[in-house]
Amino acid sequence: MEVIMQKTTPVIYLANASSPHVRHWVEFLDEMHMPYHIYSIHQNTFFSDDKVTVKYNFLTRFGGRGAILAYFFLGLWLRFFIGKSILHAHNTSGYGLSALLSGKPYIVTTYGTEIFGADKRSSVYRLLIDKVLNKAKKITTTSQQMEQVLVSKFHVNSKNILTFGMGVSQHFIFSNDKRESIRAKLDIPMDAIVWIYNRRIMPLYNTIEVVQDFKKYSKDRPNAYLILMAGDHQASYTELVKNELENTSNIFLVEGFLDPKDMSAYLSASDISISVPNSDQLSSSILEAIACGCYPILASLPAYDEILDYVTCLSIDRNNLVRGFEQSGDLVLEQNSQLRSELLEQYKATPWSRKTVIALLNQVYAE
Repeated sequence: MEVIMQKTTPVIYLANASSPHVRHWVEFLDEMHMPYHIYSIHQNTFFSDDKVTVKYNFLTRFGGRGAILAYFFLGLWLRFFIGKSILHAHNTSGYGLSALLSGKPYIVTTYGTEIFGADKRSSVYRLLIDKVLNKAKKITTTSQQMEQVLVSKFHVNSKNILTFGMGVSQHFIFSNDKRESIRAKLDIPMDAIVWIYNRRIMPLYNTIEVVQDFKKYSKDRPNAYLILMAGDHQASYTELVKNELENTSNIFLVEGFLDPKDMSAYLSASDISISVPNSDQLSSSILEAIACGCYPILASLPAYDEILDYVTCLSIDRNNLVRGFEQSGDLVLEQNSQLRSELLEQYKATPWSRKTVIALLNQVYAE
């Protein structure tokens, strides 16, 4: 069914070996029968040991400066000890630095936080981002907004940019059995309405504001529940979120990284997903929720326009979250299973199918 590319030149990922984002890319590489290896300064929690080499992780114990040194030394190590390969850095500021220092041709996948927030960082940081982007052989992004910023602010040649969404893992499908199992585990009634925030717990995603407004909304609604997925969270901020959860019985925090099967179970147990960051690209987290039948509440961001074109969503001002909870809750009460069926059918017709993504990945790795 798919266009499959088989290559003898391995793809070398410079990436966080504990990232769900990277795991998603690797799933496609496996399907395309492409050899790969991951070099990471982060500990490996997802992949078999023969697929990952962790370098200079001890330096990350010294915080941000230690991580910068680790990226620097990884780049120098690659320069002298890696032969012919396709280097692919999964972020611009960290692993992109390693790719730049390697002296080898490389591809870079941009992350929204580092590009959209570059104006607020130091001149050295902006210079690094500019160098990494403009030395890259190819750049992948997931939104037209990101592509426009790369061209207008960093003067990247648009011919070097490939913009596409990665779709979702094949494991993200709605399951009524999983829905019942997770609700029983959390002691949530089957007739309750469940919201899920499957974005990282950190200030960018306004987790505290989501919790505070949900508490206001659910105060007199005993059948309303919220699930927070911590993911690759910011520890200090998560402690503040936990403080907000004290004396609540209808908000659950799920910590740690979950594999796609477990994540899809929590999404299947939920009715409504939330994504209200300050900035974003086309996030796979949103698509994963839709693929499991969750009705999405989305912040009014240009990056989300494409989703609105294909899928029934609620676009809101993130400063009026209580109203968003009210509107989404009312809609699910009225339509529930009918709405879920509609969303699942709509997702099938989006441009994020596996066949489309594989065809685009062939372009990314074509030499």
